[in-house]
Amino acid sequence: MTGRMLNETWGKVHFALMFVGFNMAFLPMHVLGIQGMNRRVAVYDPKFTTLNVVCTIGAYLLAISTLPFIVNAIWSWRRGPKAGDNPWEALTLEWMTTSPPPVENFEGTPVLATGPYDYGMASQDTEGEEEEVEETVPFSESDDPALSAGPRSSLRAGPDPAVAARPEERQGKSQNRE
Repeated sequence: MTGRMLNETWGKVHFALMFVGFNMAFLPMHVLGIQGMNRRVAVYDPKFTTLNVVCTIGAYLLAISTLPFIVNAIWSWRRGPKAGDNPWEALTLEWMTTSPPPVENFEGTPVLATGPYDYGMASQDTEGEEEEVEETVPFSESDDPALSAGPRSSLRAGPDPAVAARPEERQGKSQNRE
């Protein structure tokens, strides 16, 4: 949204406070329900006081947990490092445009040639040494800024002939496995 990265330390503080606050607020409610406390009552049995106090403290902690997020958002908006085009090297379409994105996101119709879970270009052999694996989907060229998110992007302006759906459109050696 701003083209800047959030501070990871503030993000971890926000997550920890929200996680603890959420679980303190809502997990005891399950126990209260099992013990027979009705919902939506103004006055409850005093035997439920301890768990209701825990829920209340958790709710306040959950509310307070938004403060680190707000601080992080404002800090990042003003002083955060600029985000790259794809800082997490994701393979889904929303990360294949530039950051910040142009008005219409892409100049042409984008075609994604890899699946969202096609991570990794190397594998481990049995001895633990990394060996190179042949790339089955070539990455886009960085000289086409409208359709390239960088040298590791797999976005192309049209279908890649090497991975075309119809065999007659494929270039190079046949990929049919019979």
